[in-house]
Amino acid sequence: MARRRRRLDGVGDADLIVDEWLIVEGDSREHHGSSQRQTRDRARDGNAVLSALGHERFMWSQVRYSMDWCMAVIEQRLRDGRPDRPPVSRSEHLRIGRSSG
Repeated sequence: MARRRRRLDGVGDADLIVDEWLIVEGDSREHHGSSQRQTRDRARDGNAVLSALGHERFMWSQVRYSMDWCMAVIEQRLRDGRPDRPPVSRSEHLRIGRSSG
């Protein structure tokens, strides 16, 4: 099952989540072109890894002109299965932009 635009604890907003573990993001220059926005996107990618979730990120042009390829990537990730590691405790790592004190 796939759900659009969902907030995930410890990760943030996701464009699409498939089978409750695979985050699929679609980026465009308009909404993801600034360095600040790209940094936030990469932080979400990293937080997905720490939360034992999978993620794939595609550019809008890839979705528009290479949908078969995008679907093949997603289908392979689903065949590979959910990462089999436990989530990392939030107290065991630092969030981007915060110091250890």
